[in-house]
Amino acid sequence: MFQVMSMSVTVLCPGGRRQVVKVTPNTSLLQILEEACGKQKLDAKSFNLMHYNRRLDLSSSVRFASLPNRAQLELAASEESRVDSDVTLALQLPDGQRLVKQFPCAATLYEVLADHSVLPSDDFTVPVCIYARREVAGAAALKATTIRSLGLTGGKAILRYAPRPANQEAGSQAHVSAPLVKPAAPDSQSAPLAAAASQSQTVVSPGRDDVTTGPAPAVCDVTQASSEPVLAAGAAPAATEQPMAVDEASAEASRATSSTSEDAFLVEGASLGSSAGSSQMEVQEERAVFLGERQAVAFSLDDAASGSAQPELPDDFFDVTVDDARRRLAQLREELSAMDNSPLLTAGQREARRQADLLTRLSAHRHCAVRVQFPDRLVLQGVFLSTDTVQAVMDFTAQFLEDPAAKFTLCE
Repeated sequence: MFQVMSMSVTVLCPGGRRQVVKVTPNTSLLQILEEACGKQKLDAKSFNLMHYNRRLDLSSSVRFASLPNRAQLELAASEESRVDSDVTLALQLPDGQRLVKQFPCAATLYEVLADHSVLPSDDFTVPVCIYARREVAGAAALKATTIRSLGLTGGKAILRYAPRPANQEAGSQAHVSAPLVKPAAPDSQSAPLAAAASQSQTVVSPGRDDVTTGPAPAVCDVTQASSEPVLAAGAAPAATEQPMAVDEASAEASRATSSTSEDAFLVEGASLGSSAGSSQMEVQEERAVFLGERQAVAFSLDDAASGSAQPELPDDFFDVTVDDARRRLAQLREELSAMDNSPLLTAGQREARRQADLLTRLSAHRHCAVRVQFPDRLVLQGVFLSTDTVQAVMDFTAQFLEDPAAKFTLCE
């Protein structure tokens, strides 16, 4: 489980009064406004929140509003009082279907699920609703959470319904550096049969046109249980000392295939150890197999090992010291000197300089890893250029679906 770092914001109220509000990354700005106005005995519907003369969207959360810890907000009187209205909610089911209906902002999430008749009928499944990375799990939490508490007082929004088993740990997330769960090692009796069956499998090496025969990695689904994308993360089966009924030519081809397959894939964190006079190979660490020019890999959020909780930073870490102020002052002086001493440029020269700065930024970050999470908590990851479009991501995702022509939508 991850520890939520304690944060707070300071709201500047009329009359020079300050109000400190404890928040979390998932706290909506509407909750901050209502709590500050409630403590100061003000009407929350007559004020807006400002941050450096920028009006904040009250339906957003602290995470997506890019507010730092101990941020200073300001109450500004609005021209007209806000009026709550019905909210159009689109409930996305695990199979991708969306149920759209209007609800009053005072309705709870439990009432929304009950209205669509999607609540689980047994005690072994926990209903979970996710909105903007905020997860509400369990019947009690759903009954206590209203649409208004999510910051929604009108307009349209989408909720994701992702029920999970009751014995599954909540809040598990995937990490890039965390290895996948190692599959159970085959017993000594089934090892010869698995090795003989693996000779008939074919593996296409990424970045090569040739097709080699050899041990095929385990396949994990991306979309649903019926989908079978060729993505895997596993280790080659261990050899045994039992004799096998194969001739020398087949053994030589198998050894050549094994070396070719190991060179064809990009392997991270894998080391194979062998001792002299013994043919057994031990897998020291889990290895990930990347396929295709996009280095595609699929993994499950449920099977990924949860990382250790990050230590919470003390409050004095965010205090501005004298050295920080001096460095910032020196930086501002350099920027002012550069602006004063800069030559006059024509419109064409300014455009050329802007293009040069853009190319410099693009060359600094040429590649980026994009992850697509499916409703069944499976994740498909690929590497793209910084100049690639969203259509390239959709084409990459479609080729791993059971029906590549199926229509789907990518949500940020």
